[in-house]
Amino acid sequence: KQQFSSVTQNYQISPKKIMDNILLLKDNGINVTVQTPINTVTIDEYEDMASWCYEHGIVYKSNNDITNSYFGEDRQKLYVDDNEFNKIKSRLNFVEEEKLELCQTSVTHCNHAQKKHFDCISGKHTFAISYNQHIRPCFNIWETDGPWFDASLSMSDALDEMKAYLAKKKLEIITYCKGCVAHRFCSECMMTQNRNRDRLKDYMDDVCAKNMRLYLEDKNL
Repeated sequence: KQQFSSVTQNYQISPKKIMDNILLLKDNGINVTVQTPINTVTIDEYEDMASWCYEHGIVYKSNNDITNSYFGEDRQKLYVDDNEFNKIKSRLNFVEEEKLELCQTSVTHCNHAQKKHFDCISGKHTFAISYNQHIRPCFNIWETDGPWFDASLSMSDALDEMKAYLAKKKLEIITYCKGCVAHRFCSECMMTQNRNRDRLKDYMDDVCAKNMRLYLEDKNL
């Protein structure tokens, strides 16, 4: 708290209040990404911030970019060089894997222990509409025999029907996904799997192998 107040010069709002609000956004279906700069001020706290994010299934990103203040003040003295930053990134990968192991024994603490249908933006603020006024949450559904919702009389009613459908599907676990360390590279959902249901096991083996390669490449950067 002292660090937060000294950097922001805000002594009225506590870090806990901000963290509680982040969880409120997430719990209400809003995609949240926490991004923090790594510099000489935050270098002793980044791991705690990352750990908290991973525990709550929130994407955490960081960088070592330094820009001048709004008033033109030179902040290069806060710069953490690339070698040190790469060590930090390696540590962050380790922290993420530690939390993932915790997720596998405590599903309620992390939404990546088992991958759910529609953990993407579908139904939140995107949808596709056809020439005949049918809407679907995304083009993955459009290309399958998935559901559509008639918006010819009321767009609002159609969206409400679509959201109700997705709310039920978001509670389901998709096949073959549990505790994968490459979850942040994965875009699988019920409909991508549905399109490949005749060879689902082989399809998912290929998908997981591709995502794991991306994970390892990112980890080694």
